[in-house]
Amino acid sequence: MTIKQILKKIIQPNNYSLEKEQQIVNSYLLNNGFQHISYKEPQDVFIVGFPKSGNTWIQNLISGVLFGIDTNFLPDKLTQILIPNIHGSKHYKRILDFTCFKSHLLPQPEYKKVVYIVRDGRDSLVSYYHMIKAEGKDTTLREMVIDGKGIIPCKWHEHVRQWKENKYNAEILWIRYEDLHSKPLEEMRKFCDFVGIARTDDTIQRSINGNSFNNMQKKEEKFGWDNQKWNKEEKFIRKGKTGSYLEEMNPELIDYFNNESKTELLALGYNLFPENK
Repeated sequence: MTIKQILKKIIQPNNYSLEKEQQIVNSYLLNNGFQHISYKEPQDVFIVGFPKSGNTWIQNLISGVLFGIDTNFLPDKLTQILIPNIHGSKHYKRILDFTCFKSHLLPQPEYKKVVYIVRDGRDSLVSYYHMIKAEGKDTTLREMVIDGKGIIPCKWHEHVRQWKENKYNAEILWIRYEDLHSKPLEEMRKFCDFVGIARTDDTIQRSINGNSFNNMQKKEEKFGWDNQKWNKEEKFIRKGKTGSYLEEMNPELIDYFNNESKTELLALGYNLFPENK
């Protein structure tokens, strides 16, 4: 028997409505320690980034660091409970004094403390293209780069610019995806300092080891993803390397992206012509 069928039995037929059903569900969840995803507290931390900037990776890293668990055996369903995704969760349970949320949104008044993960936008966009194709959406990489088709919430340079402007004066820790690759212990130590938690290097390193690229792929194969839209024949953890856009984005599109995003790329230390290094 489904939840809906049970609720119809509880609610008298002549009083049944979707509104009444939702009231009962919400009451049950609140009585069992759950909150609606819209409920936030001032000390909460928001892990924000443009899609495919390493958001899922850092979500897993933070899960291991916060809770000291062996993330080799951490399925995505549990990750979404420990670090709720505001785009996929309707309710969540507060476990610590503060909750970390994963988000792709632009600045929000309630986002007072933010970890902004940024990745070279050209790599992000190529990875984003493969993701939305795996979800069955009809678009081309050219349409994404030039027209912004299929991109939520906005183009990469606009996302970065608005968070740089920081109109609600959030406290922000910026973490570059590339730095998380090259010096993960140092970057995750910055995270611990930012949120005010004490963790040993061993605890942090265990989370890093459990979320290496190979281990993330193994977890995907074993547990899958808590995403009903995802084509299980496609890999979510696809390449994970830096500069792969040079192999997957044609020169015309690279030039277009560079011209549009030059200010943001250079401000964040990205070379417009990395092949000339």
